[in-house]
Order: sequence, then C-alpha cells, then structure tokens
Amino acid sequence: MKTIIVPTDFSATANNAADYAVHFAQQVNANRIILLHAYEIPVAIDPMMPGIQIPEIEGFKQGAEERLYQFRAGLIQKYADTNMVFDILAVYGSILSALEDLSNQEPIEMVVMGITGGGALAETFIGSNTVHIAENSELPLLIVPANAPFKPIQKLMFSCDFNDAEKYIPVEQIANIQALTNASLLKFDESVHGNHFMEAINQFVDEQAIDLVISVPKEHAFFAKLFASSHTKQLAFHSHVPLLVLHKTP
Repeated sequence: MKTIIVPTDFSATANNAADYAVHFAQQVNANRIILLHAYEIPVAIDPMMPGIQIPEIEGFKQGAEERLYQFRAGLIQKYADTNMVFDILAVYGSILSALEDLSNQEPIEMVVMGITGGGALAETFIGSNTVHIAENSELPLLIVPANAPFKPIQKLMFSCDFNDAEKYIPVEQIANIQALTNASLLKFDESVHGNHFMEAINQFVDEQAIDLVISVPKEHAFFAKLFASSHTKQLAFHSHVPLLVLHKTP
C-alpha cells in the first residue's frame, strides 16, 4: 500500500481521521497521504442578482488551498519523526467526483474519513458525505468514529448481511488487509441478530477486543433503499471502532 486519501472539512472529526490515517499508514507501510478538500460555490438563483465571477471562483480555491497548507503544516510538524509525504488537493465539486477523478489518474488503495454518530440530525448532516462515499464509490473506505484513537490493528472482524456471502466476499481485499496488518480475522454473522444487531456487534467487538470491523454492503441496485436502515450504516454511525467498507466482487 502506498497512497491513502483523507478528505477533510477541517472539523475536529476530520482531524481525528487524519491522525488515524497517519498511524494506519505507518502500520501498513504506506508512505503518502493526500489531503483532499472539495469545495462548492453557492450560486445565486435570483435572476436579478449577479452570478459568480471568475475572480470569485479563484478566491474560493485560494482560500481552500491556504487552509490545506495550514493543515498540512500542522501534520508535518506533528509527525516530523515519520517519512510520511503529505500532498494537498483542493477541488471544486463533490468529494465523490474528486475521488473518481483521482482514481482514474493513479491507484488509490484506501480512503479514510471521519464520522460523527448521535441523533438523526447528526447522522443526516455530519455523516452525509461519508455515507455518500460508502454508497457510491467502489474504493475501500475506512470510517473513523469521531473520538476513536488509533490502536494497532491486531484483530479484524468481518461482518456480512446478505445471503450467499461466499459468492461475493472480496476475498483478495480482505486477505490483503490481513497481510498488511498481520492481524487475525474473526467473522460475525449479522443475520442471526435481527433488531439487536448493534448491541450484539458492539458486545462482540468488546469481548474479542476487535480493532477494525470490515463490512460489505448489499448490491448497488438496491443500495439506495437498503442503506437508510442497513447494518452497514448502523455500523458507520454507531460502532465505536473504525469500520472498513469494502465492495462485493462481481
């Protein structure tokens, strides 16, 4: 593994995800982190109001890049004893489109993003970008809870919530993560826990001292309907250990 992408909105949750990404990168021998900030410009819909001019667009980009430079400077100082390379990228548009463009230009082994759980409003607004990436991108996505510190990954847990899992499990990806972390792998069957899924999985995580949960969502054709109440989304918002979202093999 060489390159990890860390999208950021400069929030405390995103900052914690960046710290986690640095430590994770060291464990899996990655040497480069791209700090990505996607910005959008509010467009006036009142026909009597002037539109956004090119100088204004450039101003938004400059402001985004300045914040990224400051963020990178802090990480370079904080992790001066590492050989980590921190690159920055400010992109106009959505995080998803930025990730798609990046993946077409060079291999991306992992995306690391933070998420804040809590009530419905927190889940809807704070977690929307992370959930959107999990739903629409094929890239491996490591979701870090807001206050989760990095712990060396020694135990992985695979969680699956669809039938005939053996036909769709991304075996090579899971084996690669296991090899990179040198961690043991345990399996958790979501189907036998019904409405008590999160209680059961968090109990299992605690009892087995799990450091990272791996989940494979259901097929994309039904994702839009299923994700609102899926176990993967519950994991994203309510698991107290990081969640790695992988996607099924064809």
